[in-house]
Formats: sequence, C-alpha cells, structure tokens
Amino acid sequence: MDYFQLLLLAHIIGDFPLQTDAIYRLKQKTYWGVVLHVIVCTIINIIILFQFLNSVAIWGVIGFLAIFHFTLDRTKILLAVFKAKDGLRYFFIDQLFHLISLYISAVWLTLMYKTPVPQIHVKMEFIIALNALLMAAFVVPAILYYTHKKIKIWYHLQEPFAFPTAKERLPGSLARLLATGGLILGRWYALLLLLAAIIPFLAPQNRSRASIFRTSEAIINIIACIVSALYYHLF
Repeated sequence: MDYFQLLLLAHIIGDFPLQTDAIYRLKQKTYWGVVLHVIVCTIINIIILFQFLNSVAIWGVIGFLAIFHFTLDRTKILLAVFKAKDGLRYFFIDQLFHLISLYISAVWLTLMYKTPVPQIHVKMEFIIALNALLMAAFVVPAILYYTHKKIKIWYHLQEPFAFPTAKERLPGSLARLLATGGLILGRWYALLLLLAAIIPFLAPQNRSRASIFRTSEAIINIIACIVSALYYHLF
C-alpha cells in the first residue's frame, strides 16, 4: 500500500530522528512540548505528501494524524507520571497505535482515489528501503534503553543509567544503517551485519559497562537489522 509507506516514512522521521533530546525533555514537562513535537511531525507529513496537497482528503489525513498523535502522546505521558506505566511493552503499544492510525489513513486514501499513489517522483522501492534503513538506525535506541533498564533490575546492577545522548547513539545508528543496507543489497554486502554485532563492544560509552549490556545490544542490533531488511524484501 503506497500511501502507508509514505505515511510511515513521515512518522519515522518525525517521531525518532527529529524528536530531539530537547523536545523529549520538554514533552515531559509541559504539553507545549507535545504540541511542538506534533507540529514537527505535521510539517514532515506535509513535505512527504507535498505533491498531493491539492486534495482535501490529504489535508484531512494530516489533520487526523496530528490530533491522534497529540492525544496518544499526552495519554502516554500521563500514564507514565500517574501510573508509572513506562517500559518496552508500552513503547511497542504506543507504536502499534501509531501504525494502526497510519494504516487506517492509508486505506481511506486508497478508497478515496481507487488507485495507488499517482505519479510519485521516486520509486516506491526506494521509499520502502528508506523506511527499513531508518527503522534500524533510529527506532532501536529506544528498544535498547528499555531492555537495558529491565536488565539492570533483573541483575540488580548499581551502575548509573540514562538514555544515551545523540552523540552516544550515533555509532550504533550508523552501524545498523550500514548493516541493514548490506542485507538489502545482499551478496557480500551482507557481511556488514558484523558491524552491528561489533559496535556495542567498541563504542566508548560501553567500555565501562557490564558485559550483559554490550551482549544484549549486539543481539538486538542483529535482530533489528534482519527484521528491517526483511521488511524491505517482503514489501
């Protein structure tokens, strides 16, 4: 479904690389942070869908996604504050609701137009590849954070723990990007997957951490790259 791939691309860009650490902290303090985040996501939707903006249906979808995103993010933050509901399960539930909203929007647009995306300037194969690469590069840090948070509790580890900064996330993101690209290209390029397994043991911020963190990060990196590449090959 072409519209879904475009909406997914906008969601990944807006919800992950463009949700900076500053915006994330502001979201936790005030609902204006959520407003700013939703504005950024809406702008990305407008940019991605720019050649269809003469359609009322497209603007309806953009508006629906903005309202839905604001409501979902505020609900998630309130649950985290008042119910202490924050973790890997709730991250996946949050993203699942986002995907459902994207799918509903894409189905509605398809029914409205009765045709695939008209005359798009780039091949849909490129959009799908871009989605796969960005998922591996930018979605995984949140999964790693929540997983390591659980590991710290399970193993009663005392070392300080915080969400990694953008600079700390960069080596892993680049490694997963290259590894997923290698799996998409196939042949000898698939050996780039080794980068995703090695980088947790080489990254400066990981050298003083318990080995269980580095090992789990390597495993999650490999799984994420394979799943992202499969997404490309299946769609």
